[in-house]
Amino acid sequence: MKRMMYVVMLMAIVSISAATPIVIVNGDFETGSDNDGPPSGWTDNSSAPSFWLGVAGETGNPTQSEWDSAPSSLGNFILTTARQSVPVGSQPVDGQLVQTVDLTAFATEIDAGDQILNVDFIWASDDSRDTGAFSLHFFDASDVELGTGYSVALDDGDGYNFVGWFEETVGGAVPVGARSVMLQIDTTRTGGSETNIWIDNVSGNMVPEPATMVLLGLGGLVLRRRK
Repeated sequence: MKRMMYVVMLMAIVSISAATPIVIVNGDFETGSDNDGPPSGWTDNSSAPSFWLGVAGETGNPTQSEWDSAPSSLGNFILTTARQSVPVGSQPVDGQLVQTVDLTAFATEIDAGDQILNVDFIWASDDSRDTGAFSLHFFDASDVELGTGYSVALDDGDGYNFVGWFEETVGGAVPVGARSVMLQIDTTRTGGSETNIWIDNVSGNMVPEPATMVLLGLGGLVLRRRK
């Protein structure tokens, strides 16, 4: 029993210590000024501007109390899709914001086939007509996409009510040969004249797959028993 507890504890320690951050530029959306669009480090692929930095209380953005209810600090700015917060006269029905992150520093681990990429973020909305997805797409050294990637839906499904902030993780096993990952935020709306989706605190970590951590844990147990 004690040995099993030791293995579990060791695996937890290994899991935490083995997590290595990837370099996401301006994932907290704190670089820049209010109404900057697109935010520094990100590319807006929409047919017209659809993503900006925003602050609490602007038209289309969270109220101050909604802002303060976030599970982690929102800092000075969030990513907003609300055109009236800028303001601009119109925006497309569909929007897309992307950032490509270099993974070459992890090439050896990725090609061993035992790496997982997890990207964390928080988001909220107050209009169920506005939906979208946060997805990951992997590419090799020749910019050929590998596999189908991973995706999390952005859909609060609750009419025109603000129901709080959602803490999300998107990710999974990294395909062998991957040398970059594209973070992609897609939005669409089925009514109204602006999109009301807000995102913040985007961060990512590479971690070994659980099987690798189990082996590391068992190895630690063997070493302990030999002493």
